[in-house]
Amino acid sequence: MLANISDKFHHELRSGEKIIWCGQPQQGPIVRPSDILMVPFTLLWFGFAIVLEFFYVSMGAPLFFMVWGGSFALIALWMIIARIHETIRLSKAYYALTNERAIFIYGVFLPITQSVYVKKQQDIILETYSNGKGTITFWSYWGGRHS
Repeated sequence: MLANISDKFHHELRSGEKIIWCGQPQQGPIVRPSDILMVPFTLLWFGFAIVLEFFYVSMGAPLFFMVWGGSFALIALWMIIARIHETIRLSKAYYALTNERAIFIYGVFLPITQSVYVKKQQDIILETYSNGKGTITFWSYWGGRHS
């Protein structure tokens, strides 16, 4: 699988540049600790807003109430769609570390490529875990860490 991922970067490499590592973020929906509350809350919010909007429309409530209830339904729907979009976006993201820089290819509809030049080896912190997963952290020029 990694050989296929490295093929995505060959057209991005410069003369003398070699791929040291390449990979993808975790695939599928990512479950975070905050999701234990957020996913049920979002689904309940969406369900309540749809029932409320149906009630307003069927009872002939004033337009203000229909718009008010509809806005809550749209916010909940946006939260659901954003979650699905994140899963799709991560499925189309690829990372590579070379001897000169880090390269990122991402984008749901059109691929976007970005590079971060690394001046020295100490600018990158690679943490690997026993389950084979890991985190790459880049030390920024402003003194902060970015994962």
